[in-house]
Amino acid sequence: MTDLPRFYEGQFGKLDFSHLNEMLKRLDLLLPVVQAAASGGGWTGKERSLVFPVYAERTGEPDSEGLYSYKWWEIVTNQNVMAWGGENIGEEGDTQLRAGLNGVLPFNPRDPNPNTDAFIDGFAIAFVIRSVSGGKRCILFPLVIPTDAGVGYIRIEGSPTTSTLLVGEFQRQVNDYPATFFQAEAGPDGEMSLAVKAEDIIAVDLNSSTPNEPSVTGSDTQLIPRPYDPGTMFQATRVADGRYAFTHLIRYDVVCS
Repeated sequence: MTDLPRFYEGQFGKLDFSHLNEMLKRLDLLLPVVQAAASGGGWTGKERSLVFPVYAERTGEPDSEGLYSYKWWEIVTNQNVMAWGGENIGEEGDTQLRAGLNGVLPFNPRDPNPNTDAFIDGFAIAFVIRSVSGGKRCILFPLVIPTDAGVGYIRIEGSPTTSTLLVGEFQRQVNDYPATFFQAEAGPDGEMSLAVKAEDIIAVDLNSSTPNEPSVTGSDTQLIPRPYDPGTMFQATRVADGRYAFTHLIRYDVVCS
């Protein structure tokens, strides 16, 4: 219940009834503080926390250092309903919500390839930090980070070399291809593309030592394993620093006598 009236029509100069209602609502929020001070209770207001939950979304393209900015909205609840970004969940308390465009993810500045682009949108904990360049920045610690940050697509760039890989308790012969690593990425307008995430990586063909030769009957044929051509693409998973594994059946050249 409020002590000050609300208006639904009319204006006072350039101030219409919606402006007056907003002023009266803010005064109503101060009423408990005034009452406590009048009764000798002193100041009861609390400073807004510098650590709070938000919903964040990545904005636009990365800067010159490859880092993204995020717009964010403080989360508010009304009973069991959660909202952010100006959603209407009731009249009381919504004037305390915060929002901003200066959210950034933490990263190690000594890391030459910080993985700060895996988080696109979702819930995060925001920490308000004073910036040495002036003003304040909001550091975001995502609560939900995609578990497939090491999953993407590799494009073979050259001829393979042979190496061995420990698979469980056994050594396995594999083919190593020079390759480029890609991941799906949403552009500023929501369109999807494959963006280069790492160059000069190794694509490991886990099945290169397993024949899986097709059955050929009725003619004298010879099957010759053939490496994959440059430009061939596979889905791959990161298995070590700079190494991404993929699995696919061997293909063959067929020679008939």
